[in-house]
Amino acid sequence: MPLQGHTDEISRARVSGWALETDRPDEAVSLSIYENGVHRGVCEATAPRSDVILSMGETVSGARGFRFEFDPPLSPFAEHRVEVRTTWAGELLPNGARTLPRPARPGAAGGRVPILVTSTGRSGTTLLMSEMARHPDIVVGDRYPFEIKQIGYHAAAFRVLTANADRERSTHPETMLDREARFAIGSNPYNEPGYFDLGTSGEVLRDYWENRMPGGYASLFRETILDFYDLLARGQGKGAAPYFCEKGDVDEASGLAARLFFDEVKEILIVRDPRDLLCSSIAFWKLPPGEAMTMLQTTFPRLSRIARHAGPDTMVIRYEDLVRDPLPLRRAMSLFLGIDLTVPRLGGGEGIETGHRTSGDTGSSIGRWRNDLSPELLEICEATLEPYFHAFDYELSRPSVPPRAGRAWTGREPGMAVVAEGQLAVSAFFDNNLPAGEKIEFARPVFQMTFGRQGNCQAFVVSGWSDPERDYVWTVGHESQLRLPAIRREGDYRLLISASPFTHGEALPVQRLTLLLDGRDMGTVSAGETFTLDVEVPRALTGTDHAISVTLCLPDAARPSEVSGSRDTRVLGLSLYRIVLLRLEHADGPDQSAIAYDRGIADGDAPMADRLHGPYAERIETVLREAFERPDLEYRPKVRLRDLAGADPVRFIRLILGLEAAFDVTLAEEQVDNLFTIGDVGALIGGLMEKRSAPSPG
Repeated sequence: MPLQGHTDEISRARVSGWALETDRPDEAVSLSIYENGVHRGVCEATAPRSDVILSMGETVSGARGFRFEFDPPLSPFAEHRVEVRTTWAGELLPNGARTLPRPARPGAAGGRVPILVTSTGRSGTTLLMSEMARHPDIVVGDRYPFEIKQIGYHAAAFRVLTANADRERSTHPETMLDREARFAIGSNPYNEPGYFDLGTSGEVLRDYWENRMPGGYASLFRETILDFYDLLARGQGKGAAPYFCEKGDVDEASGLAARLFFDEVKEILIVRDPRDLLCSSIAFWKLPPGEAMTMLQTTFPRLSRIARHAGPDTMVIRYEDLVRDPLPLRRAMSLFLGIDLTVPRLGGGEGIETGHRTSGDTGSSIGRWRNDLSPELLEICEATLEPYFHAFDYELSRPSVPPRAGRAWTGREPGMAVVAEGQLAVSAFFDNNLPAGEKIEFARPVFQMTFGRQGNCQAFVVSGWSDPERDYVWTVGHESQLRLPAIRREGDYRLLISASPFTHGEALPVQRLTLLLDGRDMGTVSAGETFTLDVEVPRALTGTDHAISVTLCLPDAARPSEVSGSRDTRVLGLSLYRIVLLRLEHADGPDQSAIAYDRGIADGDAPMADRLHGPYAERIETVLREAFERPDLEYRPKVRLRDLAGADPVRFIRLILGLEAAFDVTLAEEQVDNLFTIGDVGALIGGLMEKRSAPSPG
């Protein structure tokens, strides 16, 4: 058996062990780390090890060890399937696959239900929290501006206390009680494999650290938070209130912690016109426009991911509706929460103080970008954040602006094309998590190669490359080659290549690139600035055990010394930043499972449609098809009912009658009035079914 080795540790922080190929003992083994089917990085078995014993009992010393750090560590709130495979053969290393379980929920049930009001800053969370504070059924830490985040704090504590040992950057046993460390606590220094066999088989303490201890913290934090709000409820005269409410956070830890600590959660996600948000950020935080724009580029992708993956326990609302058209929105929130939010409440809470506003009143805060943003800043904002305008139904000031950042990407066109051009557009394209097209349910990154000194490209480059620079690597010569690991699972894949061309004014305005995949000519493009290239992977290259060669042909590559007069004599064409391989999941495809490397699909994964749209999507889709007489109609949450082909009052009535018959419900007039999108239908039906399945009191 040529490959021998052992994986000593697979944790949320790192993977380590040893490996060698007995038929090539002088070559370092290259290993790829996969997490839930996604390629997370590469490491080589080049670290000294003196304790290696082969299967025949032979002791081997030398550079056989490997270590890979997850940066940041894997989330402690979710399940992770980690696999260690040889990069080129895809062979699983002995003991090289483990499933790190999601912590068990606390056993206790009951208590108040948390409401999370989640958004970026300057999006109306304080306005909504002030209204929640005045409601008799909701307990709020009602001191303006309502920033008491018990769940957020305990989420941070849980993430630290359940983390794997890190004695270099976190807690060390010899210094953890020092005076300097009095207000700092990090990961438990004994939560590592070297301590798992303390008088046990090893699996006993592994289960303690991975299951019992996290479950204990989750239970403790749940009770701690409930006790806090019980005390507030007594002081506020709201002893019978079924809810407590606090602001959430766009960091996923807050929402995941809430759903771990509590059996039921209600989350209200607020979105706002990015242009008005930019104006408010500049005015309130006194940020330079460039810094404000950078902040939005960081927070909007997180907000979009939360909205895109929202389930029945989450309601997405718009700031503009909260301010301009409050009654219909409050009716919808009342239905979502099961309490009446339509009755005005006076007293018992503080209003929005003048110092918190950056406009004369909340009404004038809508559309302020028309006066406050310069034409240049407006163009940058819309070009950079365009995907979010479409995702949340905000109209661009100039609809004729060419599509950027993946708006036109459908995943169906053959060959290749430039899908984003310019640094901002390229950044937005990747940060938006690669939006799917009309027939694409999900585009999942399964492999990523990053270039530069801290990148992982070294194992994949073959010829025609310079030494790595900080964030990129230059091609050298008129042809550069690299190779990708075999795509062993057959399917539809896209390759995204992010790069910048070497240009110099009119002397060298663009670089032409011809791309070959295993010798197949995928086409030629020209680029004059930073770009992202989208390449369809031929189906014949998938479902095989062969590595894929990638050749970049650059006929315009030139020496800077000859073009610009510099001293650089290299023949430069492109500087590459990263390459991402995507697997496309089709909405009508037979495989609706979560993606996993090769065929290792994690047990218990819900079907894709259920995870995205809820368990009633298929039945609702059937009713929609019958009502609108469209057998090809698909469940798409953001599609407006009025935009469906053939929509008219008669077909809408058919839809309501069909829903009542299919789910054995009676829909009230106010419920029907609030059905604007297919997602509204799903949320309504899901809420009604959830109430029906809930155990009756007493």
